[in-house]
Amino acid sequence: MSISAQRGAGLVELAIAVLVISVASLGLARAQLAAREFGFSALQRVQAVVSAQSLLEVARSAPGALPALALPANQAPASDCIEHACDDEQWAAWTAWRWWLHLGGASVSDSAGLPVGGLLGSRACVAIIEAEVRVELGWRDDARQVGAAPACSGSLAPGWRRVTLSSHVGGARG
Repeated sequence: MSISAQRGAGLVELAIAVLVISVASLGLARAQLAAREFGFSALQRVQAVVSAQSLLEVARSAPGALPALALPANQAPASDCIEHACDDEQWAAWTAWRWWLHLGGASVSDSAGLPVGGLLGSRACVAIIEAEVRVELGWRDDARQVGAAPACSGSLAPGWRRVTLSSHVGGARG
């Protein structure tokens, strides 16, 4: 084999090595993307469980004020329970309002003031049946998903997730 033939074989080997490294790099990039997506999905699930658990803790601490917890809080309550003393009903209304804000991400904002926390496209249902309080949270697993949030206890469209927690609460009445 001549010297010029060996140089040609070296270029072919180099081209194959570059191709193999390129394909491997693309595979690693895809694996990294999948890991980020799974990590985000796990974070959303943890946020849902923590949010549902926190509302159940509120229900346990003030069972007489449960009706205020079952309604979406669309406006701030009259009393700010951090600044002023509140009775059980005022405290529950204030806490429910803060919970609903947190659920939608309003408790954490970016530099432009836009909400960045909370669950994507969240939907919450709070049911009080006898002495049981059930909190059901639904959310989009992927920001690219579109469409309305699923109804409580209904079937889920692809890309939507749900978590349901319930607890016995003394004194609860539906």
